[in-house]
Amino acid sequence: MKFSLALILCSTITNSCLLPYKYPQNFDSLYTCLIEGYEQSIIKMIDIGELEVNNNELYIKFMCIDESKMGEKT
Repeated sequence: MKFSLALILCSTITNSCLLPYKYPQNFDSLYTCLIEGYEQSIIKMIDIGELEVNNNELYIKFMCIDESKMGEKT
């Protein structure tokens, strides 16, 4: 299986999120995708900075999507 990582920047003030950013690398397992999602979320929060995060109540959510299940109906 291959997994894609999608990161999404959100604000609790506006109660909205930006469109997902698809990470350029795919992953061979859910585990490696999740670890990268947590690491990239931390890196992005540091890049944005404490003041901006606090003033706009920003947070990052992410998901790892199994590429083999893309297009399937549940």
